[in-house]
Amino acid sequence: MVNRYTLGSQGTTIKIYLPRTRLTTLPQRPPTVKDIGTGGGKTVLVAEDDDAIRSVLKEMLRELGYNAIFARNGEEALMLAKKYEGSVHILLADVVMPGMNGCELAEQLSHMRPNIKVVLMSGYPKTAHPEVETTKAVFVQKPFTINQLAIKLKEALEED
Repeated sequence: MVNRYTLGSQGTTIKIYLPRTRLTTLPQRPPTVKDIGTGGGKTVLVAEDDDAIRSVLKEMLRELGYNAIFARNGEEALMLAKKYEGSVHILLADVVMPGMNGCELAEQLSHMRPNIKVVLMSGYPKTAHPEVETTKAVFVQKPFTINQLAIKLKEALEED
């Protein structure tokens, strides 16, 4: 198959040669929550300063089968982690929060609960946060779907 395009008034011609094929590939469907599995009652400590995002996360985590504890900032998350008597399996924290950021929270919380896994989230790309690059945390960029969140939480739980 040959397509010809003329650019500009000088008569430049670009030819693109593509092979003919009868093969078709079916688009892969993204994994669903059923494919990924559920939280199995594991506990997630969420530190997010935005009320609307906390509300959405509450619904997502409930649907995924996680127990969740919610904090409005890093200081409140540390206080809740101290008071909570059960296991906290994952910290899900916004990177950018007033006061203590998500990376600082993760570091302090890891001293208190050494086995905790960390998922950091931000509306900015990971490259905008050099401090995230130096952590062992899993990163998810906002906005994300419930499937993307499920994948990241599972990824964090499977890390050694």
